[in-house]
Amino acid sequence: MLVQEDMKHRANKKKRITIDQLARMSQGEFRAIQKKMVTKDDLKLFATRADLVDLKDTVVDAVREENLKVLQSNDKIMTKLDSLLKEDAAHTGAHKRFDGTFHKHDQRLKKLEGATK
Repeated sequence: MLVQEDMKHRANKKKRITIDQLARMSQGEFRAIQKKMVTKDDLKLFATRADLVDLKDTVVDAVREENLKVLQSNDKIMTKLDSLLKEDAAHTGAHKRFDGTFHKHDQRLKKLEGATK
């Protein structure tokens, strides 16, 4: 029975590792981590602060140009609308004047017709 207990005790006892084994294990783990690490070449794919500032300036300039086009277009439309409103006012005034004249002629004709009967 003592022999069996001694064997169990030896089997349960942890194996001691050597420095070389520890170095190999550490190196393997370091290589696995190193594969996941980012290099300077990997970072060159991303935009820098200067790139983003240039992009912002480009976008702002493009938006300003488009806003200027919209404002110029609106100015043309407002000029055309203003001329149409002036034409309409002149046209409406002419109609009122003609309506008044026709109304007076209509009254005069009725008087003449009444006098001739």
